[in-house]
Amino acid sequence: MANHVHLLVKESNTDISILMKRFGVSYGYWYNWKYERRGHLFQDRFKSECIEDDAYLLTVIRYIHNNPVKAAIVHKPEQYRWSKKAYLQALQRKQLLDFNEFGAVFCCFNKKGGPGYIAASSPYVV
Repeated sequence: MANHVHLLVKESNTDISILMKRFGVSYGYWYNWKYERRGHLFQDRFKSECIEDDAYLLTVIRYIHNNPVKAAIVHKPEQYRWSKKAYLQALQRKQLLDFNEFGAVFCCFNKKGGPGYIAASSPYVV
């Protein structure tokens, strides 16, 4: 997506506003340097939502991974260049990632008995 990004961030001791300010300033500085441009990179203040339970976390993950499909950039989430879904699937194929260790939130939504994360990010799994 050329006009926005989605970040799923676990907040720690650092306030999310400070974290996003650091990100905006450092990334903006780098981007302007690389492309020899000046001025602001981001138009508006970031938007954030608090995720308080596993069901909403899964909804957010599905939304993020399916956003490029909905925007008609790709046909499948794993085809999107910046998607972590393809990366996690590759780790699983190489047996470098155990989805049971990855998080129970994904496994409980897997209807086919395979890796929960892959099924959970599908728009067809409810």
